[in-house]
Amino acid sequence: MAFGQATGPAASMKQIQELEGLLEARGFDSFKEARHPFGLTQRQASGKFTVDEATALIERLSDEDDDGSGPPTVG
Repeated sequence: MAFGQATGPAASMKQIQELEGLLEARGFDSFKEARHPFGLTQRQASGKFTVDEATALIERLSDEDDDGSGPPTVG
């Protein structure tokens, strides 16, 4: 496997759009802007996620919304 290559099937367009919406709600215009605050890899910052990665990040962002823990936002 090549360096930085995903291990698993690619996330669906619906998942990517949901992630974009969740990040946009926090003031981020792109995955690149959200890379460091959310610990995304370079590949993920380019909008390339596996199904498992996208599911995990969606759950994380949704959980932060539910528990009011104050997710990172753009200042």
